Amino acid sequence: MENSLVINYTLITINKKMGLPMKALVVEDDNFQSKIAVTMLNMFVENGQIDAAFDCQSAREKVKNTDYDIIFMDYGLPDGNGADLTREFRKNGVKSKIYVLSGNWDKISDDVWREAGFDGGSFKPLSSERTQAYVDAFNHNALDQLPWDNSYPHIPDEDKSEASRH
Repeated sequence: MENSLVINYTLITINKKMGLPMKALVVEDDNFQSKIAVTMLNMFVENGQIDAAFDCQSAREKVKNTDYDIIFMDYGLPDGNGADLTREFRKNGVKSKIYVLSGNWDKISDDVWREAGFDGGSFKPLSSERTQAYVDAFNHNALDQLPWDNSYPHIPDEDKSEASRH
């Protein structure tokens, strides 16, 4: 465990020194889940802007005022859903990479996610490994090369079932 902490700290330090400025938005109505995602992003992004929105309306306002590189979108929001909001953003020309974060990733068809305009997705909560994968891909201009599904990095099946309960 101690070696793992040292390795993770080293990776975070290296990434922060080499990272590009990133603007990210977390759209999540659950305060705890939002804090996890924002904290994970802040661990890996040094010269960035990490914002949070708790519903569709506040997300619209933030996207109207900021050109985000990445948006992490919850599916179920109090005033709508992430798929409809993503469709709206795409229709309005938003070019941000948008990733759905869902505890129900495996219960909804990939076709539904793709049709809505998502660039991929992941189970909640956003782990440090997945966050680092997104940030590293951003830093290397390789977000389009991430696998569509929750397979990068691989999450064992027992972790998937645990994540889907939240």
